[in-house]
This record gives sequence, structure tokens and C-alpha cells, in this order.
Amino acid sequence: MLNRKRNKVALAIALVAGLSTAAYAQTSSSLRGKVESTTGVPVTDAVVTIKHTPTGTTRKVVIDGTGVFSASCLLYTSPSPRD
Repeated sequence: MLNRKRNKVALAIALVAGLSTAAYAQTSSSLRGKVESTTGVPVTDAVVTIKHTPTGTTRKVVIDGTGVFSASCLLYTSPSPRD
């Protein structure tokens, strides 16, 4: 009887942990890139603005001395089906 109860509790914990991980994995994203001029020289000391179109929120990140920018914990929504 005790083993049966433990198995049910373990199964419930496993299901909740699995579902919460799956839900978390779909709510944020990250973006990394490099900005260069038309001649291939890295653009430095500039700002990249990232816009989440469904909500209109924006996030600004600074390009480093090598032309690289990085942003994490960005809002994520799945793409809408196209007509």
C-alpha cells in the first residue's frame, strides 16, 4: 500500500516537472549577432533595438567593441498561421 502511494506521488511529481519544463522552454528566447558595415568592418558602440511585435515591447542592447550583441530572456510567441 505504501509503495503504491509513493509511485503515485513520484508520477505526479514527474508529470508536473515535465510540464513546467516544457512550458518554460517556450516562453523566452535569446538572440546573438554581429553587426558589420558594408565593407565588413565591425560596427562598435551602437545600440540594437529588438521589438516583440505582438506586444510592442522593445529591448535595447549595446554592441561591443567587436561588433557583437547578445540578448537573453526575450519574449517568445509561436508564429501565427498564415492565410
